[in-house]
Amino acid sequence: MPRQSNCSRLIALGCVALTLGLLPARAFAEPTARPATLLESARAAATREAGAMKERRAAQDQSASSTDLRSGSFFKSKAGVATLVLFAGGVAYAAYSSRNDRIRSTGR
Repeated sequence: MPRQSNCSRLIALGCVALTLGLLPARAFAEPTARPATLLESARAAATREAGAMKERRAAQDQSASSTDLRSGSFFKSKAGVATLVLFAGGVAYAAYSSRNDRIRSTGR
């Protein structure tokens, strides 16, 4: 049997690791009991979804930014002023470039 090089061993090991990594974790988990009726299944799904919504809302409240974008004072903040300045600069450049174009055509 010919001796394999280190490179081919690494490639084979990488392929095995990738294959095992792509298997879903459910394949190794113990099977769970399924609800007996459709109503029980719907209740379980609603309970899971409600819990997930509460967790997302709590995480959202904790990570709220310092600038409250829903208040009327956005354009008084630094981010709002920067937005207005960039918008005004873009409009001014568009007006300037439309008047000082090198290409002169009647279709303009």
